[in-house]
Amino acid sequence: MAPPLPAPPQSRGFAEESLSPGVTVVRGGRSYLLASRDWAWGVWDQQTWSWVRWFEGERTRDRAWLLWDRLENHGGISFWRRATPLWITLHVILGFVGMGFVIAMLGYALAVGTGHDPESIGTHGVPVAIAWFSAFGGWLAFVYLRKPLGVRIRVLAAATIVGVLAWLLSAA
Repeated sequence: MAPPLPAPPQSRGFAEESLSPGVTVVRGGRSYLLASRDWAWGVWDQQTWSWVRWFEGERTRDRAWLLWDRLENHGGISFWRRATPLWITLHVILGFVGMGFVIAMLGYALAVGTGHDPESIGTHGVPVAIAWFSAFGGWLAFVYLRKPLGVRIRVLAAATIVGVLAWLLSAA
């Protein structure tokens, strides 16, 4: 049976002194502490005075370290959403090529499904440009918008709908 999780501190004193007995602070940062207790690891939030997450089982140290690093050094942002030159370049390519392909295929299937001539699809410049830029803009907003996942998914879905409708208009 696993030992009980450490209790929150009783005082607002120095963090190392206030964590419960048996818990060792391994790494301290401005906002979070990485702590261990026997074979379990946890991340402590110094502003809310509560545990963010306590890891038990396999690879606990690695999982706790990655969470602590993401929270402490990157504001809780996943590595693939960080605004570094490499990731920005990759997301620009994914937006134009990847999402552009998805929107083009959905728009093409919808246009053919509604009885439009397949050879006339994509021949008008403005709707096609709107479709590609909605794919690009929707993907970049999904990646770099600092909102909850549900909001970001709705933004991506709205941009996809605009792109598919623009692609459908290009067949008219």
